[in-house]
Amino acid sequence: MLFVRGGSMVDVYGSTRVVESFCLDITEVTVAAFELYLTDLETNPDTRPSAKQLRTDAKTILFTNTSDDYLRELSKNCNFGKDGRTQHPINCVTLQTAGRFCNWRKGTRLPTRWEWEWAARGGSTEKAYPWGPEPPSEERLNACDKGSCQQLPGYPRTPMHSGNDGYAATAPVGEFPKTDRAEKSRKPKEFKDLAGNVWEFVSCEGSGCALKGGSFRTVDAAWILTRNTNDISGRLDARSDEAGFRCAAKPQ
Repeated sequence: MLFVRGGSMVDVYGSTRVVESFCLDITEVTVAAFELYLTDLETNPDTRPSAKQLRTDAKTILFTNTSDDYLRELSKNCNFGKDGRTQHPINCVTLQTAGRFCNWRKGTRLPTRWEWEWAARGGSTEKAYPWGPEPPSEERLNACDKGSCQQLPGYPRTPMHSGNDGYAATAPVGEFPKTDRAEKSRKPKEFKDLAGNVWEFVSCEGSGCALKGGSFRTVDAAWILTRNTNDISGRLDARSDEAGFRCAAKPQ
């Protein structure tokens, strides 16, 4: 986790939001971490049945009013149980499951929408994108691009940019934005994948629940702006190959 010093900002609605200091995971939660969670649940007879169900659910997406063929095709992108994907973000889980995972980790929870946004914009720096003002590219995020955008039946996509990030679906966490070894040695640690890879659940506020950051399938750069939000209030039981999460905590 990285410490984020709090402050205040004017949100997209014109209201002032005060954000207390907090800590946030550097990367999205991985398949490997989720496996540890399920293994722990399985040690308790009371939670063993739910762990078994989660093992099944995390291998498939779930949307209403969607054809079986479409569900099967998208479920191929679910990372849980797939060889070689232990360091990819856990996806194909619900908002509720994400929240329970963070609560299982001692002292953590899902970040609020405003904490996530404050971290992504660099606090008072007010960055347009998590990396800064520069336009999206294959070096900055895993999104729908010219070389690796997954084309789905009946759902053609126009790439966000003309590069090729090398991933048709998710990438291992921490891949973006790219930094070379020399740059890593000079720069302090930074958050990874706050744009692209998978949309990230944030905690619900009142009746409003949301995702932030865009995914590997996002085509419109407006969706990865730090201020933008994808409302999911009517789809709380959905499981998407595009959605994952990271956890937050109070500073110790």
